[in-house]
Order: sequence, then C-alpha cells, then structure tokens
Amino acid sequence: MSLALAQRLTEQRVNAREQAKAIIDNAEGRDFTAEETSSLNKIDAELDTLETRVKDIIDSEQRARELDDKLAGYRASSAPTPGKRDEATELRAWLSGKTGAKSFDVERRDITKGSTGAPVPTSFYDQMVVHMVHVGPMLELATVINTTGGENLQIPRTTAFSTTAIIAEGTAITESDPTFGAFVTLGAFKYSHIVQISREMVEDEAVNLIGFMAENTGVSIGVRVNTDLTVGTGSSQPRGLALDTTLGVTGAAAVAGVFTADNLIDLVYSVNQS
Repeated sequence: MSLALAQRLTEQRVNAREQAKAIIDNAEGRDFTAEETSSLNKIDAELDTLETRVKDIIDSEQRARELDDKLAGYRASSAPTPGKRDEATELRAWLSGKTGAKSFDVERRDITKGSTGAPVPTSFYDQMVVHMVHVGPMLELATVINTTGGENLQIPRTTAFSTTAIIAEGTAITESDPTFGAFVTLGAFKYSHIVQISREMVEDEAVNLIGFMAENTGVSIGVRVNTDLTVGTGSSQPRGLALDTTLGVTGAAAVAGVFTADNLIDLVYSVNQS
C-alpha cells in the first residue's frame, strides 16, 4: 500500500511539473503575470510537499525491510538446534505429560489475535463500496423549459375540447367552445448542499475520495429533484406530476383492497396514452 501511494504521489509530482512547464512555455519572451507567478509558487510548494512525502514513505519502507531482516536473523539464531537441549520444549512436554510423567493441572493463558494490541496486521480495500438507490425517470422524461431569470412561469391548459355533433341540413350549428383551466404556475428552486472535508483527509485518503464526493452530490440532487418533480406539493417546492393526475378505475368495494386482473385491465384503458 505504501509503495502504491508513493507511486501515486510521484505521478502527481510529474503532473505538477508539466503544469509549471506549460506556464513557463506560455510566458516565453515576456514577464510572468501576477496570476502565473501565484500559480508557479503554489506548484513549487506542492512539489516540495510531494517530494517530502515520497521520501518519508521510501525511508519508512527501507526501515521496515531492515527490521524484517533483523527479525529473520534473530529467528534463525534462536531456532532449536537438532540434538541441543531445549528447556522450554522439555518443560511444555513435562507439563502436558508427554514425557511419561503425570501431567499437572496448571493455569494456562493464551495470547490470541483478539487480545488488545495484538500484533496482527489488517488490510484496507482501496475501492469505495457504494450502496444502491432507486431513482425515478422524471429527469429523463420531463421537458426542460429555461427562463431568463428565477421568475414564476404560468402554463395555460385546457380541460375539455369542443363537442362535435351530427347536424341536419338547414339546422343551426350548436356552439361548443373548448374549456380552459386555471394556469399551472411553475417556479424556480435552488437545490444544494455542502460537504466539508479536512485537508488532511484529502492528502491521506487511499480511495478516490474526490470522485466519490462528485458522485455523491449528483445522486443526492438527482434523488431529491426526482422526488419533488413526482410528488411535490407546489407550495415552496415544485409542482409534482402526481398533483395533476386524474383518478382511473378503482376496484369494487367488495374487493377490500385485493385487486383483480380485471381491475388492472380496466385501469390501463381508463387513462389516455401519454
């Protein structure tokens, strides 16, 4: 894990150098602007920080290897030699009765990996496992209307068409006008949230934290907007689609909440095709 982090930091150093080179090449033949000077100073500071972190990681890995070598040498030197008396082994055999003598009922305390501070290493999976959410299709099916500002938008609508009838020859034609309903008023709303992350967490994270936060923001806004576009009340929030829907076929009272196949068929044919 440490070597992988060192490699990633090295790649960041290369990218930072490329950014600095691009600024210098762009300013060839003229003085740096204030913005270019500030950017170069930031890049220099970032390069110093990255170089220090990479050096610390490499030094830590070197110390770990040296410690492993010393431990391996110690284990080799302390391993029992064939034919050499091992008092610890003899004592354990005597206590357990393996030497032919009667075993003793002695107290035994075992060190387990569950002991506090036990020197058992743990691993870290460097991929974020994100839970799944179900989102409706309102953003895919809706018609997007852009306004010049955040003012309300009034949508005219009809509730009935004219009624046409068969008229006999020489008979006056009956007037039938379409019916207009009240305006549907749509408003503009701002959706936002903020996530604060410490600088230390961004520098030390071992997963793609920034990418996850971008995905988290998109999912959060998408879920809330889709919900309001579906069931919003229209008061201090969008007017949801369900607010203007009409009632289709309902089952008979005798079904007591248990619908039948005929109820479903009647419901399909009781509403207009979209």
